[in-house]
This record gives sequence, C-alpha cells and structure tokens, in this order.
Amino acid sequence: MKDFLIAVGVAFVAGFFYLQERRINDLYLEFRHEVNSMKLAHKEEILQLHLKIFDYSEKGKAQLMFSNMEKNLDQRMKAAEEALTNNTKKVLDQIAFDTDAIAQASCAGIAPEGHFVAAIRRECGTDKLSCNTICTGGIASMRSIYGNQGSPTAVCFGSFHIYQKRITLQPEDKGRAGMAMHKCKNGCDITSCGPNYCCCRA
Repeated sequence: MKDFLIAVGVAFVAGFFYLQERRINDLYLEFRHEVNSMKLAHKEEILQLHLKIFDYSEKGKAQLMFSNMEKNLDQRMKAAEEALTNNTKKVLDQIAFDTDAIAQASCAGIAPEGHFVAAIRRECGTDKLSCNTICTGGIASMRSIYGNQGSPTAVCFGSFHIYQKRITLQPEDKGRAGMAMHKCKNGCDITSCGPNYCCCRA
C-alpha cells in the first residue's frame, strides 16, 4: 500500500511538472508570436532604425577618415613651413656671406699697401659702436686668421653701408642695378646708422 501511494505521488508530481513545462512552452510560443507580429507591424520602423545605425557608423568612419586626412595635411603643412624656414635661412646666410665678401673686396680696394685688411660687420642703429672702436676690438679676430703678424693694433681707415636688398638680374638684363652700397664719409667716427661694415687695417 505504501509503495502504491508513493508511485501515485511521484506520478502526480511528474504530471504537474509536465503541465507546467507545457504551459511555459505555450507561453514562450505565444511570446515569440507576439514578437514576430510586432516586427511585422513595425517592419518599416525597424528598417529605418537599422539604416540610421548604419548611417551613424558610416558617418563615424567618414569623420575618422577626414580627421586622419586633416592630421596628414597639418603634418605636411608643418614640414613645408619648416623647409621654407630652412631655405629662407640658407638664402639669408648666403646673402650675408656674399655681403661679407663684397665688403672685404671693397675695403681691400681702398686700403694702403703693406697692411693686413679686414672688413668687420657693424650694427647700424642709434648709439652704436663706431668703426674706430670696432677695429680696435677686432684685432684679435684678425690676427687669428692671418697669424700673429704685423701690428698688434688695428685702426679704421674707411667704411661702407652695403644694402641687403638685391635685384636678381637675368643674363640679358642691361641698364639695371643689381645691388648698391654707400661709401661713408668720415665713417670711422659715426655712431648712428651709417656704415654696416668697417674697414680695419693692422
């Protein structure tokens, strides 16, 4: 009798769980049916939502692409500016070197014989050192070039203002100035903006 009651109880519990499982399965199928019905009813809205998501994704890719292009352009512009700055500096350095050579030749041209001659740069402005002072202070740099020869002192014997502005002449150009300079009168004593090169001899 006891075994029979246990068997009935087990069968009842199994039947209960079976019914619950069927009910849960039916509820799930009903839920899936409702979801599918909603999808069909709102198919157009869902499609538009997918398109918006795709559109935002593509916009993000486009923004990233443009951002990379902008960075690349900035890098190229920076490199171009640096190259331009370097080239400008090279040109200015070359002009300064050419001007030094012109000043040296000019000073040598007006120098008395038997002296060591150097053209020394001078800053052109108000209350600047005169060429007399510059030549006196420049003797050490002069002697370092040609050795400890000649006089241990240097004096000014002339001065020039060589203009930095140049006109590039073509081989066929005639009747045009390419550059200009001024031979200063009493330029060794000037402390204002007069000569920018001092002619020094030792």
